[in-house]
Amino acid sequence: MNKISIYSIKGIISLETVFNTKPDLSNICEWSKKCWIRIEYNNKLGKKVQTGHWIGLDDKSKGHYVYWPDKWTVFVEHGCHIP
Repeated sequence: MNKISIYSIKGIISLETVFNTKPDLSNICEWSKKCWIRIEYNNKLGKKVQTGHWIGLDDKSKGHYVYWPDKWTVFVEHGCHIP
């Protein structure tokens, strides 16, 4: 049977009932935290990174959603470093 209950059991979430441990949230990033994106195609003397704001993870491409404040857009980026 491949079903998980969506209801709380004794105040714990369903993930805890399946794995008997609480989820590890220590490496979760803060929303809109500043991040550095590595620029792939640039000349030798140009900038190597740009600063953006981390929005979240993209499940399809395994990248990061990054908001660019100077362009007012959100893109999926792969060379993301969050300090």
